[in-house]
Amino acid sequence: MKKLLNEWKTYLFEARKPYEMDISFKAEPDAKIYGAIFDEIRAIPGITIVKTTKRIGKDTLGNKIVNLNLKFLMEPGLGADYMKYVQRELQKIKDHEGDRVIAVKVTKFPRPIS
Repeated sequence: MKKLLNEWKTYLFEARKPYEMDISFKAEPDAKIYGAIFDEIRAIPGITIVKTTKRIGKDTLGNKIVNLNLKFLMEPGLGADYMKYVQRELQKIKDHEGDRVIAVKVTKFPRPIS
């Protein structure tokens, strides 16, 4: 029993910590943001919560501009790699009709959630 308790304490100590970052992305005018695109973002490994931080805006060409706060699990020390990974994955996303994410920008770098 003592060995099990020590292993459990070690497991809890080594658990990954949650982080958050803010991003902004631009999507085509007819993209379904709240349905398909948010579901695809939540499907990216590590991401646990996706929420908007501002109302969805539009640029001069009618593209949608979305500001999000992402909460995720990440191994310590891999912040820059994870940011690049998330940016690449977001730029691959399309809704069911083929409307896609055009550009992605990190607006607040990953920081641990206390």
